[in-house]
Amino acid sequence: MPMWSLCAQFCSRVKMCKSINFIGSNKTCQINYAEPGEYYGELVESLGNSFAATSTFPKELAGTCQGHDCKLNEVCMPNGTTYYCFPWTQPFAKRNFTQIFVACPGNQQSILTTWKNPSTGMNYDIENIKNPCTNMNNQHIRSTMIDKWGVLPIDQVKVELFKNGELTVQIYFDGHGSTNSDWFSKDRLRSNSFNDLTQSSITNLFSMDGHPNYGRHLFISKRSGGCNADYGWLVVIDISDATSRYCNFDRLPGKAYPYILYGADHHVARFNYDYEVDLADKMIISISMV
Repeated sequence: MPMWSLCAQFCSRVKMCKSINFIGSNKTCQINYAEPGEYYGELVESLGNSFAATSTFPKELAGTCQGHDCKLNEVCMPNGTTYYCFPWTQPFAKRNFTQIFVACPGNQQSILTTWKNPSTGMNYDIENIKNPCTNMNNQHIRSTMIDKWGVLPIDQVKVELFKNGELTVQIYFDGHGSTNSDWFSKDRLRSNSFNDLTQSSITNLFSMDGHPNYGRHLFISKRSGGCNADYGWLVVIDISDATSRYCNFDRLPGKAYPYILYGADHHVARFNYDYEVDLADKMIISISMV
């Protein structure tokens, strides 16, 4: 389905949406709360668009959401032969990024297991929790939106690393048609703050599962050539499934698991050399929607 059709399909499932602008140059979907001839203040001005009003959409575009009874502040989400109503939050409506996961190092809880395990889901409004790792007893925070991944119109997934409270790394992935685990891959890489990481970069591992035997997850590895020649951009040294702590960077002295290592100075690094890597004190994963 063309991108503009996905934009129209999403609009057809939201009662507040009356028309759309689709900007082909950057694949942006703009939601309007009015049609031409109605209150113009609810129309978004933009150049180079494909414009369409909901009155022109074929009814079958909404799928199982056709004739839905969701509220004005909700989005209809197809679910098999039926549907459910999802809250239309302000970040969602503005197509901003919504935080769905916060990883807090040193709490002896597996980051990967917490991400994957629905039983640990919370309904907290993560973005409104100030200093989440401190105020939530250093526990990972997981939104139940992760479990609804397959029915959410996800556009991008963003990974952010922080050190001393400052944003240090950003990585953006294409979330279209992804699952809640395969979005973290080189094929889906859109952009990032590293100076030498692209889709054409040579990697030997780029996945959430990473290297389970060593407990290395969310692993972006360039080369594995023995401890002093293990190059990469990012790795979570986790606690859940490691059968070996082979290298020095797998067992940092006095450092409680899990911890997050990344290439300093926005370059690929040798993980075993502490002057080439930094330790993040928080990781946030967020999603944006079309």
